[in-house]
Amino acid sequence: MSNNSKKIIIHILIGVKSKPLAEYYLNDSKYSKACENQLNNCQNNLPEFIIIDDYKIYYINSDDIIYMIIVSQSFSSLAVISCLEKMKKEFGEKLHGRNFSAINNYGLNSELKEKLKNILEFYNEHPETKDIDEEVIPKYKNEIFKAAKELDERQIRLNEIMEKMKKSEEDSLPKQKSSKKDNKDKKCIIF
Repeated sequence: MSNNSKKIIIHILIGVKSKPLAEYYLNDSKYSKACENQLNNCQNNLPEFIIIDDYKIYYINSDDIIYMIIVSQSFSSLAVISCLEKMKKEFGEKLHGRNFSAINNYGLNSELKEKLKNILEFYNEHPETKDIDEEVIPKYKNEIFKAAKELDERQIRLNEIMEKMKKSEEDSLPKQKSSKKDNKDKKCIIF
């Protein structure tokens, strides 16, 4: 079975801005650099992802602490969101308000690595888990409805623009014909 057909989490990382604080990965750490590079691009929002090779990098920035997971593309998105939420809950209070400038890259591995390992192993054993807290589900649901509403509004605006363009083209046709006739008449006068 090839790696991309397995439903697995292969890498978990916690970082701040461009500084990785702790990570745990299965077998191969070739994605560490990709995670480090991605840390700079994480904004404060709901989970997002990028695709790299045959994997997705999901991330969320919560109070400037970045939680990141690399999974196979077939891994359940709901399980990834659940995992990110679990990481936020598990580490958020412990990390919030700490001075990370004095901590070297991966300086919290000794403190957090075992717990990250446990989270990764749990979600790999239960890839279809849906244990998102009850208060978390409406937040994502509301964001989906908000995005859908924005798409509908954008489509309405695009339709209005298309109608205006069509009307403008229709209005300009008689003027073009008239202009051609005027030019033809002028040519006749010149000769």
